[in-house]
Amino acid sequence: DLPSGTGSKIYNKHYATPTYSLVRWVKSRLMYAENQGIWEITNISPSSATLPTVFYENPDGDWRWTDFADGPTSIYASGYNGEKSQIYRIGVTSDQTGVTLAVPVVVVDMPRGENVISMYSYVGSFIIVGTTAGVRVAKVESDGSLTLGPLVFSEGPVS
Repeated sequence: DLPSGTGSKIYNKHYATPTYSLVRWVKSRLMYAENQGIWEITNISPSSATLPTVFYENPDGDWRWTDFADGPTSIYASGYNGEKSQIYRIGVTSDQTGVTLAVPVVVVDMPRGENVISMYSYVGSFIIVGTTAGVRVAKVESDGSLTLGPLVFSEGPVS
């Protein structure tokens, strides 16, 4: 059942003037992005409204994260700044002590001027990538890297 009352804010913004924010549930994780920072939200009833320590912050202050998608052993995060767009892989490992997220690494450099807008995981083997130019399909390789295919739809931006 849905709660009968109104919702309430659990965290304040991190940056003084955020220009973009994103929330996604991926691989049983609540991921939050604001401007160039990424957070893994593990507490939805915090004692303070301060976000936890940033998980990863892109060194480019104008970077904007656009989406998250899941793969068999990874979380993928897309973003851009101007004409530069990339997809990062965040490795996910688990053992008896818990789940660990690895430092994000770039697995795809998009063609110059084509920015990733959205991503969707399909059957654990492909990531459908919506871009400013259309749609591409990326194959998820056994090591978690992605092999990006050609544009399969190029009628304009796909969100």
